[in-house]
Amino acid sequence: MPQLEWIVCSSMRRELEELARRGCIPGELRFLDSMLHMDPQRLEHSIEDSLEDRADLQHVLVFGECCPGMYKLEHRSDVIRVDAPNCSNLLLGKKRHQEWTRRGAFFLLPEWAERWREIFEQELGFTEELLSEFMKENHSCLVYLDTGLVPVPLDSLQECARTTGLALFIESVGLDALAETLRESLIRAGGAEERKLGDSP
Repeated sequence: MPQLEWIVCSSMRRELEELARRGCIPGELRFLDSMLHMDPQRLEHSIEDSLEDRADLQHVLVFGECCPGMYKLEHRSDVIRVDAPNCSNLLLGKKRHQEWTRRGAFFLLPEWAERWREIFEQELGFTEELLSEFMKENHSCLVYLDTGLVPVPLDSLQECARTTGLALFIESVGLDALAETLRESLIRAGGAEERKLGDSP
């Protein structure tokens, strides 16, 4: 089994740490700040630096299509990328993600649910009025993905719903869809038997 390093967006930190705690993920975990998404070029460079930092390892990128150079990165011989376009797809699974997307959902993960003002107002420069206008033009609802690892930040979510003018839904997702996608990535990396990720060894 090759030595592995999982390079992960910090928006998925709790979830990956929990799967590691359960013994589902062999190897090392490295987390990159989710705010790097605000500057895709910086994100790409950070991933490249992480890969070069441990060039002796096989790497699994737990990222979606988050930067222009992701296709180039995932085709390196020492890299496998999870089969998902974004983190919400990873948590929901392809079918359920597609259903919500068709309904015009904007997804909030636990970390981003707590930081939505910082992201929209400080990082992206929206005023409340412009944010409401933008969100209503592009989305029909907010969907919080509850992985069950932290209490649902209901006050923050309700404030976000009031500010954007969108209906709020809370979807319990657990870790099953994520674990299955990681299992598939692990098999492609040559480090897993044909068994469900999370089963007892």
